[in-house]
Amino acid sequence: MNRKNAIFDSSRLYQQAQNGSQRLLKLTEADCYNQIHIKKIFGISDVDDVHLISASATQEKYQRCLMIFKNLTAQMDPHIALPILLQTVDEYYSSGDLNPSWLGTSIKSAMAHIWPNAISDSTLHNNRSIELLIEIIQLAAICEQLYIINMLQQSFGDGPLYFTLHSLDPENKLDRSVISFVNSKKLRGKSFRTLKDATSLITTNKNAYDNVAYIVSGGDPSQIPEFKDTILSEISLKKAEYFWINLHLRLHLLQIAHYTRSHVSENPLGICILSDVVTKLNSTNVKLNQKALESIFWNTSWYQSRISFWATNMIVERPILRISKRPSLFVCSYFSMLESINWFIESSIMKYTETGGASVPSSAFEKYISKPYENNVINDLRARGFLAGEVTENGVWINQKNEINIQSMTNISCPGQIDVLAHHPQLDISFIIDCKVLRSPLHLQSLRNVISKISSDDTEGFASKIKNKASWVESSSYLVKVEPIILLDKEVPGEMTSEVITINSEIFQEFLNSKLKEN
Repeated sequence: MNRKNAIFDSSRLYQQAQNGSQRLLKLTEADCYNQIHIKKIFGISDVDDVHLISASATQEKYQRCLMIFKNLTAQMDPHIALPILLQTVDEYYSSGDLNPSWLGTSIKSAMAHIWPNAISDSTLHNNRSIELLIEIIQLAAICEQLYIINMLQQSFGDGPLYFTLHSLDPENKLDRSVISFVNSKKLRGKSFRTLKDATSLITTNKNAYDNVAYIVSGGDPSQIPEFKDTILSEISLKKAEYFWINLHLRLHLLQIAHYTRSHVSENPLGICILSDVVTKLNSTNVKLNQKALESIFWNTSWYQSRISFWATNMIVERPILRISKRPSLFVCSYFSMLESINWFIESSIMKYTETGGASVPSSAFEKYISKPYENNVINDLRARGFLAGEVTENGVWINQKNEINIQSMTNISCPGQIDVLAHHPQLDISFIIDCKVLRSPLHLQSLRNVISKISSDDTEGFASKIKNKASWVESSSYLVKVEPIILLDKEVPGEMTSEVITINSEIFQEFLNSKLKEN
């Protein structure tokens, strides 16, 4: 990397980004919509809430909003706008005060829609107005909310939903399905199942680069002391070479971002401008090295396939984006690189391959995500006075006091391993629990897939299988009445089924409290 070009030639962009960011962050909830656009989109201008009756009506308003949004983004100068927006993302998320709540995701969406200007030869993308940029962010917020509502209406069917203009946070007036979906999106990175390991082993570990470089050179991750008994120890180079090469590259670029930023400011949070990126990787696999490098930068083919869903995550998946062709300049930030590393690990373990993940052995998920969740449920029930534990495929219930061969009490073979069987001896209540760690729905099709699994459609047979297992336990006469439960580790929309209780962990705690009080 040419130090002079990378650090000094675009020095004005740093100050412009800082000044522009400060102005954007002065936005308040009272500024969250523009009356002119509200009238164009909804045909009204003086009411607090918009009543959306059907998916078709919402879709029409969403398309109208998107058209206005795209017309405005096409005017922006990417050389100025993208650094300002990325600087604002860093400052917004690092402040700890995520207010207004819609601002961060709206900025990321605005970035995604302004980016095509950076690779265009048109001279029309020349507007540098902060006022226009604020207007674009406001429209991005409206578009995102309409998109979510439309997606839910298409999944759950038409129904009266409310879009709240003032706060863009409609959860008080939406039904349970919408509330749960909005809640599942609010936590963003904090809801990652791999966040603890990713943070302690990679993003805050001073030895992370050397550890990963050692693995890429042929080392065994299970032999690294810091990786022992963690999710990364389960991912060998032989089974997941691309995962380690990609992670190595992201850590290398994190160092570049930190180095470049350090010549501009002592504060590591904020943008860095690069004129070129030179990578030095330990791997000799040229093909995978190139594939990893391409997965970091935005390009036209990837953009066209990704912009149609979850645009707010595009900067997380690929944290370096071009801001101009002549001169050739790129922007990234230390924060966006860290966020991309966390997401890369999460998307790989959870198999979000369509949004940046790499293929890794399923054993990593099963051993360090799924099984610990089951153990936590068992330990919680034991702490509440239940005898609780797994039932093996051979029909043996292993609880904290003894092992009971339930299969020997019935002539029917055990229909399969049971995650949790729990019985409270004093209160005489029993549960059979199937613990599920489901992929978060990222777009309409994945949302429909999740809903079909945990609704009365029961496409994966979750409900029918656990009912069958409950009947098997009851047939032994060891436990007369066993209540089947499908337990989800995270809140997702559509937590309902006509036959089996399907709830998330938080609601399960309330459910247990009420059951214990009843008895």
